[in-house]
Amino acid sequence: MNNYGNILLYRPDNIGDVVLFSGAIQHIRKLYPDSHITLAVTQQVINLVELCPHVNDIISTDSLVFWKKLEKSVFFKIKLFRLLIKFLERTKNRILPKFDTVIYPVKSPQTTHLETIYYLSPRHCFGITGCNANEPPCGFPLHLKPETLFSRYLDVTDLDPWQHELQTSANFLEFLGCTISSDDVIKPVVWLSEPDKIYSSSIMPKVARPIIGLFPGASVSFKKWHPYNYEKLADLIKKNVVFVVLGGPGDVELTTEVAARLARFQPPENVINIAGMTSLRQLYGCLQLCSALVSMDTAALHLGITSGIPTIGLVGGGHFGRFVPWGDPVKNRIVTHTMDCFNCNWKCSFQSTRCIEGIEVTEVVNVVTELIH
Repeated sequence: MNNYGNILLYRPDNIGDVVLFSGAIQHIRKLYPDSHITLAVTQQVINLVELCPHVNDIISTDSLVFWKKLEKSVFFKIKLFRLLIKFLERTKNRILPKFDTVIYPVKSPQTTHLETIYYLSPRHCFGITGCNANEPPCGFPLHLKPETLFSRYLDVTDLDPWQHELQTSANFLEFLGCTISSDDVIKPVVWLSEPDKIYSSSIMPKVARPIIGLFPGASVSFKKWHPYNYEKLADLIKKNVVFVVLGGPGDVELTTEVAARLARFQPPENVINIAGMTSLRQLYGCLQLCSALVSMDTAALHLGITSGIPTIGLVGGGHFGRFVPWGDPVKNRIVTHTMDCFNCNWKCSFQSTRCIEGIEVTEVVNVVTELIH
């Protein structure tokens, strides 16, 4: 097996993307058993992967190139200073590279990601080309064109542009030289510590009734279901259940409103809001204790499916097929409002997101009732 030295596994994208890729990391370790592998993710994702046993180091993407630390500096606004710093860093890395090899398994490259790779100047760079979803209207600058920047690349031009990310990961692993026998060998995984499990258990209700987790937040506002729908949901679910409202620190205002609306039709002790009280791993631990999860199209949905619980994803059509559905179709359901304009890459032609607004509360209630039966 070729030894590519010091390897950077570069995943600078969103939480959900990293969740979906998590099962692939072990195969990269098997492919390069003697290499020192560093996993770089955004600061918000580090908690999710810091217990991964298949890499040597985990770092923030912000620490990869020095000049990014100076971006807020007054001096960095001076063009000559900025160009000089970037030139010096690229020159240093070309002579003494931090990483011999960069593996960048992102289907839709972004300019900021490619720029980091350019200044790292690795001897080898493996990536994916053929998907222009994140390419600027005028195209990538010449020095950042993936076909130029990557020493080897998987070209997905002729593949279904909406094939699921898990399949794309399998294609990329096989391109690297891995043998992928089935989808099961790359299924996502989350690594928890015992303290994570203990904390998650301590904040979750200890009841004999079904626990329905609700994750109403999303990375962008147009992917969210209106809070009024949760009020109707609480009214229509006749079973004696407990609602646990989940979310990150940025979701607290929304989850507070959702919890208040739920409480209009449920006893106060049946509505618990723990948004902002967990890390990503602790959130996963809480999800494992739910009887079912109702979630928008966000990382929580992927975490819920990974945990093995029944899930109901409230999903629009922007990227339909690429990220959802996945998992066991019997217990991992998708509820959407199908429209002819699906796969718009979230370039919506309407003033509001009709594919999400059109999701019927009664349909969600029916699926929830079926899954927690």
